[in-house]
Amino acid sequence: MSMTTKSKIALDRYLGVLLIFLLNFVARLLGYLLKRDHALPVRGDITVIKMLGGGSLVMALPALLGIRRKYPAVKMRLLTTGAVKPFAETLGVFDEILALDDRSLVSIATGSLRGLRACSGNDTVIDLEIYSYLSTVLSIFTFARNRVGFFLEETGFRQKLSTPRILFHPGSSLYSHYDRIAYMLGAAIVPPHECSQHVRNTLGISARAPKSTGGRIAIGCGCSDLSEERKLAPAQWSRHVFATAPDRGREVVFLGGPDDKREAEKVIGAVQALDGAGWSGTLTDLSGSMPLQDSLRALAECDEFWGIESSLLHYARLFGLRINAFLGPTHPNRLRPMAGLVETIRYRKTLCSPCIHLVSVPPCHGDNRCMKWLFEPLDQSRDDEGWLPVVM
Repeated sequence: MSMTTKSKIALDRYLGVLLIFLLNFVARLLGYLLKRDHALPVRGDITVIKMLGGGSLVMALPALLGIRRKYPAVKMRLLTTGAVKPFAETLGVFDEILALDDRSLVSIATGSLRGLRACSGNDTVIDLEIYSYLSTVLSIFTFARNRVGFFLEETGFRQKLSTPRILFHPGSSLYSHYDRIAYMLGAAIVPPHECSQHVRNTLGISARAPKSTGGRIAIGCGCSDLSEERKLAPAQWSRHVFATAPDRGREVVFLGGPDDKREAEKVIGAVQALDGAGWSGTLTDLSGSMPLQDSLRALAECDEFWGIESSLLHYARLFGLRINAFLGPTHPNRLRPMAGLVETIRYRKTLCSPCIHLVSVPPCHGDNRCMKWLFEPLDQSRDDEGWLPVVM
């Protein structure tokens, strides 16, 4: 039986903490006895660890591409999972992508051993998993000279096991922490427009400037099961997004993976149920019908993107499409500022937002008020409501 994302997170939390507790003393003792030189910058091959979140990998591209350009002669590997591998392939940064089979406990164990064997002897490990404990365990067993990683608090065992280590503050922008790794390794951050052209070259997409108004719209209404609270309800899409658009005769394509198809069908059904003044343009569902690279080629041919926080949003921003985004469990400061990007972000600050990644069970237990209240007027009588809606 395949493991769900929540099961993998639970495994990471319990088994990872146990292993870190057991390894902590040994790793620190060996570090003291061996007195290894942990000076930066890089002296040999690099392994990057990223197990969950293809969108986060896209956000890290300016830093990763900067490291790639700084050290063109070293081999740069990615240790990841099958779900993230397609995203990594679109970035054109890694010489080798080692994808672990994470569908069962046995396959995770055997895949980890194969991955560690392939990474043995690397000089530097970059652990991009901020909240994972098992990724820290993997980085230890590479026996790399330097293991760059994050920690969340001053106390605890994990923060002593990276060399060097970076404090991650949940209220700070995610991309800035990725950038800090590149700076530590002596690499410059590649500007977003260069990253965009690099990905276009990798995918074989010609440069194209989106129309200033009108044109085709790409919709990203689905997301991974890591936090489904990010989704808008189909009725919100139809009544507050499609029905209020100034031009309701435009062509629309829905993009995403196979798991997003059901969500896209619900949204299309809700839009088609609008009255005669509803949407008159074509609605085409392409989710699950093509590989990621082909989906991105279709995305790059669009002029505007409407969607929630997901990997498609990060690609659409990279391609310079006009953006109409809806955020709730994640904060807008997660997104890297991009010069010239025409972007509208609708976000309502509730008391528990942002919660994604910070807790295994959302405070709302699935009742995503931060998204449900996006289009509602402020109600001062609600004690648990946060601040005014923000449109950026």
